[in-house]
Amino acid sequence: MSGTRRARLAVGAVLALSAILYGAPFLLSPRFLYGEDFEYSHRPELAAARTALARDGAMMLWNPNQSAGTPYLGTVQGTFPYFYPPNWLWLAADANAAYELLVVFHVLLAAWGMYRLARRFGQSRCGSLVAGLSYGLSFHTTGLVVGGTYGLLTVYALAPLVVLLLLRQLDVPSIPRCLALAGGLSLTLLSGYPQALYHLALLCLAIAAWHCARRARQRAPWFRSAAGVTASAVLAIALSAAHLFPALEVLPWTTRVGGSPYGGAGVPKHHAFAFENLSNFLVPHYSWSSTGSALMARDLWWDKGVYVGILPLACAVWGALRARRPGVFLLTGAAAVALLDGMAFHLPVHSVLSAVLPGYGSFRVPGRVVWVVVFCVSLLAGHGWDALASDKSRLFPAIAAAAVLAAAVLAWRRLDAPKEAALLAVTGMLGLVPLLPKIRLHATGGPIAVALVAMGTVPFDFMPMKTVDRAWLDRSPWFAAGIAPEERGNHRLLHMWDLDQSYSLHGFRVVRGYGYPMLRHTHDYYCGAWSPRPAFNPAGFPAGTDLSEPEVLDTLNVRWIVSPRSLSPRWIERGRSEEGVLYENPGARGDAFLLGPGAVSATRRTNRIAVDCAAGAPATLVVSESWMPGWRASVDGRRVQVTRYRDALMQVEVPQGVSRVEFVYAPASFRVGLAISGLAALAMIAAGTAAAWRGRKRT
Repeated sequence: MSGTRRARLAVGAVLALSAILYGAPFLLSPRFLYGEDFEYSHRPELAAARTALARDGAMMLWNPNQSAGTPYLGTVQGTFPYFYPPNWLWLAADANAAYELLVVFHVLLAAWGMYRLARRFGQSRCGSLVAGLSYGLSFHTTGLVVGGTYGLLTVYALAPLVVLLLLRQLDVPSIPRCLALAGGLSLTLLSGYPQALYHLALLCLAIAAWHCARRARQRAPWFRSAAGVTASAVLAIALSAAHLFPALEVLPWTTRVGGSPYGGAGVPKHHAFAFENLSNFLVPHYSWSSTGSALMARDLWWDKGVYVGILPLACAVWGALRARRPGVFLLTGAAAVALLDGMAFHLPVHSVLSAVLPGYGSFRVPGRVVWVVVFCVSLLAGHGWDALASDKSRLFPAIAAAAVLAAAVLAWRRLDAPKEAALLAVTGMLGLVPLLPKIRLHATGGPIAVALVAMGTVPFDFMPMKTVDRAWLDRSPWFAAGIAPEERGNHRLLHMWDLDQSYSLHGFRVVRGYGYPMLRHTHDYYCGAWSPRPAFNPAGFPAGTDLSEPEVLDTLNVRWIVSPRSLSPRWIERGRSEEGVLYENPGARGDAFLLGPGAVSATRRTNRIAVDCAAGAPATLVVSESWMPGWRASVDGRRVQVTRYRDALMQVEVPQGVSRVEFVYAPASFRVGLAISGLAALAMIAAGTAAAWRGRKRT
């Protein structure tokens, strides 16, 4: 076995073991990893999707359990289980167990992709290991995992691979490389959260422009490279059309389209990367300080992790200052712009970008852009490690040590965090040992890099990880005892202060719920029930104070209400606990009702609602489900038009007598997108086969 092959195997083993070490707290435990957004929103959706596949053999395109019914096809949170191949695991295994395996897989993918990208930038194996480990094991990874924001994690993990494929296509354009880039881009589009995809697109545009400008200065051809990248992007969009077309159809009907996500107000401080968050570069988490923990809880720390370890951070600073390799200035500039953009509460950079870039200002939490900072800092760390191996400085280690000690003192005095300060001082001083002039990095660099990067990141990664047992996951809400299981799914539940969608795991359909998409017309109809009109909540339907139009809740089929007090004299108390009171609304109209004499009976299946009507006269049938363009209806097999009741729900006209009305959610955008994706996949296979055949013919 050659030395190069042994080195590659060693690197692969180190990266794999690092990912397994990262997952040890939950992989080696009977308990399950807890991710907040995953538990509140995604796990209930995935459980419903798995049930739909097992019971009806169908993809779940419509989610009846959230926001009075909302599209599931067209969600862009990354957890849609049908298109992104790793997500297929959710259809075959328990959602929590699958989440753990997918986390470890994406940690490994992030580290390996960054290692390969660093090698493309000319870094040594050891420097590339520093880059890969600092990126894959960074505290930003942990923030995304603990926050349960899977769609951000997938973009973060795939970004190095996408940039690597982009640079390969720009270097030497070819059909195989064009197809590989298209495949990488399509995987990102199928799994990523739009905000992070926007960041990645801007980063790729900057890298492509820099690369083409370099080639132009060298009087080398660049147009063919740019054309190849454009072709890859078009093919990636075509491959992802089955996902993108429905998402674009849903978008105009949601509450998040156009304008500021804060209703015209400025970005709140906890959604931006504030000045005090700069301490996150050195102290990732305050586990023992009440003052520091309160600051992190207020600031949504899981979106703003920038800690990559003391040694990689010092190497990144040195790389930005002294490395003379191509791309260092670009990476430094990209990191600076991303950091300034994230400081949207203090600085105007985000406002300027939002005014220039279409739709850029429509996303919440501008501070999430700091993942680009982590990306660039990790690459710069590899450059810095290589620079230190040949260009030792006596002054720089002293300056770095002084900065670490100063940060430790500030953490101790200002945030009352003596334990965190001591940990920072110890790990910081150990992390800076390789910077000493007498340490020969070229001789012992590999083991030192692996040991110190892992030691400086993994203990901090473990601190905020939370695991829960199966009993906790399966626990029933207190009010479930007052409602028979067969009654829970026939009507909707309104919880006045909780957006938790996981109640659907116990048979409830919630009228609020946490997650995207939230249809604007249903949202406005629901808000009309309250006086005064409740303030907009981008996370879910808002809670009102005084119920002025109870018939709105009646038509939304809200029978069960958890509230601190009764808001209607018609409500009947059915249970009580320290957490609140369960009320029954006897006026709930059911899943369907006639505007006239008669009776109806409704049954539900995946993406379908069937209603048996017995109308005393020609009448209007109203179905208590959000209207969307993708709904189609037939009366006794005859296609009829679905119109909007109160601008929110579905209605059709039915004849006198007995009839059967069937509603099916089958948006045309999905059929068209699926056809385009299929044709693009066939074209990709044909082009790849032809390129391989031509290559063999030449040889």
